[in-house]
Amino acid sequence: MPDTKSDITSVLENTYARSLLEMVDEQLSGAIDEIAAELQQLLDLTQSEPELMQLISTRTMSASDRAGVITRVFKGRITDLVYHFLLTVNEKNRLDQLQGIIRAFVAMAQDRKGMIEADAYVATMLNDEGVQQISSGVGNVIGKQVLLRQHVDPALIGGLKLRIGDQLIDGSVATQLKIMRQRMINTGRDKARTFTTG
Repeated sequence: MPDTKSDITSVLENTYARSLLEMVDEQLSGAIDEIAAELQQLLDLTQSEPELMQLISTRTMSASDRAGVITRVFKGRITDLVYHFLLTVNEKNRLDQLQGIIRAFVAMAQDRKGMIEADAYVATMLNDEGVQQISSGVGNVIGKQVLLRQHVDPALIGGLKLRIGDQLIDGSVATQLKIMRQRMINTGRDKARTFTTG
């Protein structure tokens, strides 16, 4: 069953990100990379300081009180465009979706340059050569330059899972073993049925 709430959230995040992209085009022509880098730093900050994210997005405070926090924390430390964008998102009570909005903006900025981010879930960290091989291989298939982020998941045993946008490509050993086990179970059931009906 489709996750309607998730779909709506994604549409909202993309809408806000696209609006910001248009504002950058209009007001700071040619500065998309700089704004994307600034937003990525903001994303890193809110991920490393969840209390800050909770404070600026809480619905228990009024929008004007949250705006005061945003002003104290960010004014003069980020570009005016991003600062005023934060205030706008706050007024609309959408700061709880700020991280998704930033990710959508960064993805759109990269897409303009023929780049795309991919998440690789691996049992152990890949070396530079391994990262380059996977990035090049995937990039050749999809026709974009791939920026690969690694996430270590020891449960994978070996191989990797690759997420590009909403698409998940699962080549992990753990998943292959599950598939093999399921096939063996299904084969056993089929043989049992044949034996009992024969």
